Amino acid sequence: MKKEEELKKKLKDFLRRVNKMAINFGDLWDRMSQVKDQLKKRYDEFEEQRRPQPLSPIPRENIIKPLKSPIPEKDIVRKPTWQELQETSKVTGTRVADVSPPPQKPVKTPSRVPEAPIIVPRNPAFSKFRVEEDVNQAITDASQKYNVPAELLFDIALQESSYDKSKVNPETKIHHGLFQFDPDTWSDMIRWGVVPEDASRFNPRLNAEAAAWSISNGYLQKWDDSKEVWGEFYEDEELKEYYNPFDLRPDYQSVKKGKVTYKSKVS
Repeated sequence: MKKEEELKKKLKDFLRRVNKMAINFGDLWDRMSQVKDQLKKRYDEFEEQRRPQPLSPIPRENIIKPLKSPIPEKDIVRKPTWQELQETSKVTGTRVADVSPPPQKPVKTPSRVPEAPIIVPRNPAFSKFRVEEDVNQAITDASQKYNVPAELLFDIALQESSYDKSKVNPETKIHHGLFQFDPDTWSDMIRWGVVPEDASRFNPRLNAEAAAWSISNGYLQKWDDSKEVWGEFYEDEELKEYYNPFDLRPDYQSVKKGKVTYKSKVS
């Protein structure tokens, strides 16, 4: 009997708790419905504010009307043109030969800047490489400064550095720049006054000028190691003037005075 009463008591207690939970869940559902309705109302208000409002028509009195000339068009006296005077003279026989046409304003033609000559190296592999603007300008200016064919400089630079002004020879580690000068040769360029004392071999303008100066003074043999490639596009007769037949070196004092003379390497 006691067990049955305990079970009935526990069952009543369980049913009471379930009923209470159902009531709480119903209240929670009602509250969620109220929150949902409030959010929908606020969203509709927000959308109403975002919707563009129709433009109100402009009042007719605010429209600007075009101004009328105070003088009637029929009363405006117009000066006849020179062509009309000529036509009138043909009809009436009056003399209007002295009437000269109005002076024409001189038309200024824009001055054309002379186009720079297009330099095409002889090595057809040139088209596969990109030449930066400063490198192109440096080689072109150096060729004009020392009267050395630009295509020759371009072909040598193509084989020496592929037009890379910051190129360092991966094998020797000491040849730098467009034309791959080594420290000893670059020191000669500084000592002879071809480039400034603080000149860098990675400066494309100074590197190209040093190469052009060397070639113009008979030192093309400095690039004989790569001549097997670039030399096949030139005849020996073309390059003859850029080789020093006596294998001499410029005299430092004569270079300083602006006139290049040579003395033997032995001296």
